[in-house]
Amino acid sequence: MPTPFPLLPSGVLILAGGQSRRMGTPKALMKLPSGLTLLEHHVQYARAFGVPIWIADNGQGFSVNDTLAEQLKTQGVFIEHISDYQPKQTCLNNNIQNNVTDNLSDNQNHHETQVYKGVGALGAILSGLMTLSKQMPISNLGSTGIKDSDSVNRNQSTLNTSELFNTAEQRTPYLPYLLVISCDSLIKADRLWDLLIRSDLYHYSESPPHQHQTHVHFEQQCRSLPAINYLISIEDNPINNQSYPLLGLYHASLIKPLRNFLDSGNRQVMRFISDISNSNHADNWSVRRSPMPKFWQPLANLNTPEQFNDACHYISEYHEV
Repeated sequence: MPTPFPLLPSGVLILAGGQSRRMGTPKALMKLPSGLTLLEHHVQYARAFGVPIWIADNGQGFSVNDTLAEQLKTQGVFIEHISDYQPKQTCLNNNIQNNVTDNLSDNQNHHETQVYKGVGALGAILSGLMTLSKQMPISNLGSTGIKDSDSVNRNQSTLNTSELFNTAEQRTPYLPYLLVISCDSLIKADRLWDLLIRSDLYHYSESPPHQHQTHVHFEQQCRSLPAINYLISIEDNPINNQSYPLLGLYHASLIKPLRNFLDSGNRQVMRFISDISNSNHADNWSVRRSPMPKFWQPLANLNTPEQFNDACHYISEYHEV
């Protein structure tokens, strides 16, 4: 059943910066039966939202073909490469002073010297959230709304929630979420968004949403949306359940805690999610794990040429996933 109003993320982040050691070549450039690269596949389906698309590829400069680029331009979809957030860390605190000692003068204080260290997917997600917050078309939506005043461009014209929902037929609601999708998968961005956002709205409603649902009721549901919602495979043995945190939604209110987490020297995605889950912070962040459909699982974790070829055969056989 469709959601009662057209809902969109405020931006899409495509993670394409992995080292692809087991694949042997950058995953983003792997060719699908359609002739598109994996990166182009994700851009193709992300553009359906009409929102900005950000590519995080660790400066490798992966691009899309001219035809797709022209379609994006005609559609007015903004696409940009963004650099990962680089946390400031002291040499001694991160035990990496040996890497920079030769570059320091004798009178420099190691404790005060700022150095930079890659932090993986979380650095890309934080950069995407910070970019999103500067151009997000709506204001705070409830308890998970933006509280960090320095993370939003206050010169940007914004809509309050009453304006947003009272004119839902004329204006598409943009929720303050970054939709994250990884080049480890072939799951389509539009399908992922649909599953995650509908699972949230159903979760916070006693009955499924319908066309006659009031704007007030719907707004109340949106106020209760979690800070993070990502896919998890559900197996017969729960011990075998696998998490896919890089196929999920990240709320704009996570900028400050994620920045603090990275600046403290941490980088593990699941540890950050665990910290948010167990947080007693006043913002009352919550995490939701949405079951992955069984027929998505062959497409969700592509790390070797064999896995990629099997996924290509799968989509060729079933055509539409």
